[in-house]
Amino acid sequence: MPIITPAYPSQNSTFNVTPSTRDVMKREFEQSLAVCEEVWAGRAGWEKLFETPNFFAKYKHFIVLQASSASEEDQLEWYGLVESKVRHLVGYLEKEAIDLVHVWPKTYPSLEAGREKTCCYWFLGLVIRQQQQQASAGGEAPVQQPQSLDLTTPIKKFTELVMGTAITIKRWKEGMKVEADYRKRKQLAQYLPPSERHKLRTERRSTPAAAANAAANAASAANATAGNSQQQTGGAADASEAAPAAAPTAAAAAATDAAAAGENSAPPSATAPASNTTATAPTTPTTPSAAGKRRPSDNDDASNGGGGGSGGGQVDGSGEAAGEQPPPMKRSNTADSEMSNGVQVS
Repeated sequence: MPIITPAYPSQNSTFNVTPSTRDVMKREFEQSLAVCEEVWAGRAGWEKLFETPNFFAKYKHFIVLQASSASEEDQLEWYGLVESKVRHLVGYLEKEAIDLVHVWPKTYPSLEAGREKTCCYWFLGLVIRQQQQQASAGGEAPVQQPQSLDLTTPIKKFTELVMGTAITIKRWKEGMKVEADYRKRKQLAQYLPPSERHKLRTERRSTPAAAANAAANAASAANATAGNSQQQTGGAADASEAAPAAAPTAAAAAATDAAAAGENSAPPSATAPASNTTATAPTTPTTPSAAGKRRPSDNDDASNGGGGGSGGGQVDGSGEAAGEQPPPMKRSNTADSEMSNGVQVS
């Protein structure tokens, strides 16, 4: 669509518009409309509309166009000629597997000492066309991959056009050169001044799929932490319940060890003879309650009979013959303090 300039001489201002520059202008119009809507809604100010965009953060692939000459006077003529032919380079690149070519209008002087006024750079951002593979037999979605790209042909055509034009109009002089090289974004630091190298770092924007994965991972971690805490709480409760049950067992084992130690350390006079009298019980009946608790109806002889017995078989307070290990049981303080023939009754 032709757009005629309002001033004389009237001419078509879209003569140099290419598909790439058209897409760039449409995208800028859409972004400007979005900013204006934010301003009208009160969410932003008008200064946001005039912020300089970060050109280097928009693309991953670039063409670095270099124009150099031998002197500063020659550079002024050479710079204008090369800049007027950049639109042809855009047209040549669009014929390759490239969807978009965005020319950044700002020029950057060379960072080499002594060449600041005899060499300059332009940057062209590229969007390489994605190659869509066919779906596999398993029904998986097709995967898009960048195509292999050879930029030798368009760059050679552009350099030949510039040099031929300069020779035709008799502007070419010794030392005038034009070069175009492909570079990735991380390789542009050698061309940019230190004050603008921060533009090469882009902020990562989380996609909906990445956000969903992050939320799922956070939920899984929270569930795992809750499960571990419950297991630890349950383990502590089991240990607290098992502690009282293990206490009587430990006390019984200690009593058994003490009884065995007392019998092994008893003097020979206190051991029972090898006769059959070891199995006979004393005539005086003894009960476990007589050793530890005295009833009002019991007399003094009966209350002291728990530790007594004939000189034949030594019997403990439970009525079992000495020499046989009694089963572990809880003992009273009275029973622990009684002695029978020099052997502590367990």
